[in-house]
Amino acid sequence: MYIHQLIVLPDDQTLNYLRQIFSACPFDLDFAQMHVEVNSSVQEMEADTSRVYVAESMSMNIWYDSATQSTSLLLPLNSPELMIRCAELRTTAPSEFYGAHYFPFLMIKRHMPPMARQYRAFINSVSDTLFAKRTPLVFDSEFVMSKSFDYVPDVDFYKSQIAVQL
Repeated sequence: MYIHQLIVLPDDQTLNYLRQIFSACPFDLDFAQMHVEVNSSVQEMEADTSRVYVAESMSMNIWYDSATQSTSLLLPLNSPELMIRCAELRTTAPSEFYGAHYFPFLMIKRHMPPMARQYRAFINSVSDTLFAKRTPLVFDSEFVMSKSFDYVPDVDFYKSQIAVQL
């Protein structure tokens, strides 16, 4: 299925902060691939490049995705601004993947390597730092990219977040 995704990117200051936090990372990261999905729909959406979103880090973790049969390193975010923007978009472009649910997260790394002990320790340390410091993460550069999907991405992450709310 052909889907339009509206995403936002970390601003320069946030990107530099993340580079600093992940400077001792024992596995490869591509900071250019880090983004937050705001909505995915078969309907077209229009990006508003003037918008800026502020978010707080929650507990970073690795989630398994049964659709791709691989794991991803995701940083859940708390951002009322992203929630409001998602709701605005969904009035004319309903989510193709997640229904009424929206749980913003920063996609840090897809297809994580097998978890060695030092990887797990590093991820826990960074997660604790991000959560404890509560340094605001800023996202801008809103844009739409369109691509074809053979599966629903991150469905297991969404299921876990829905289960927590119940």
